[in-house]
Amino acid sequence: MEKHKIVQLGYGEQVYQHLKHMILSRELTPGERIPEGRIATLFNVSRTPIREAIKKLNEYGLVETFPRSFSVVTKISTKQAIDIGELRTAYENFALHLIFQKKLINDKLLKTLRKASDESVEAMQGNKDWEKAFEKDTEFHHAIISAADNEYLSEAFEKLDTRIQLVRLNMNVTPETFIEDIRQHYGVIEMLESGNEEEAIKRLDSHIYNSFTLYQIKKEQNRKNRKKTLDTASDQ
Repeated sequence: MEKHKIVQLGYGEQVYQHLKHMILSRELTPGERIPEGRIATLFNVSRTPIREAIKKLNEYGLVETFPRSFSVVTKISTKQAIDIGELRTAYENFALHLIFQKKLINDKLLKTLRKASDESVEAMQGNKDWEKAFEKDTEFHHAIISAADNEYLSEAFEKLDTRIQLVRLNMNVTPETFIEDIRQHYGVIEMLESGNEEEAIKRLDSHIYNSFTLYQIKKEQNRKNRKKTLDTASDQ
């Protein structure tokens, strides 16, 4: 494997970005140990910037670190996924509220939202490019947060977003379901255009719930049903 030479400035940040990509691309999967030795060899760096990167990943919830031992990619439970969905909904709904209250709706925002949605659908309809489709979907939601013009909301959402992406890695949705979910974006855009705050928030709330939180609830219900079936069979 070819070594990657990193410039001296920002060792820890660049290693962090690489490890983050490995996690979000599923090169490293939930529960898998972070290969510090392999990363050190790959980037030709000492363990210090790697541990700095892991510390940051830990702060963002992407890895779990065991004292004096090792770190693994975080596993997200169903309860945690639902909690993340609830907080995500609160952040994005509040962002929409600020956009309306501050009168920040403009052609640039609407074009950005529509373009991100169009490209997400196109990526899935064409080559089933999941990485690009997810990237453009994320771009849509980040555009809403950014448009609210609140530095601390943006900061909080950025931190939550790593957990959102981690949850999505475990969501086995079909291309058809994904496209159907993305098309809900257009309803939010229409309400922004018409100046209907209440309906815009209602549609965004429904979109996040149906495409993110409801999936986790159904997943947990299916797990409980399977367990119940197995328990019943063992009693017979």
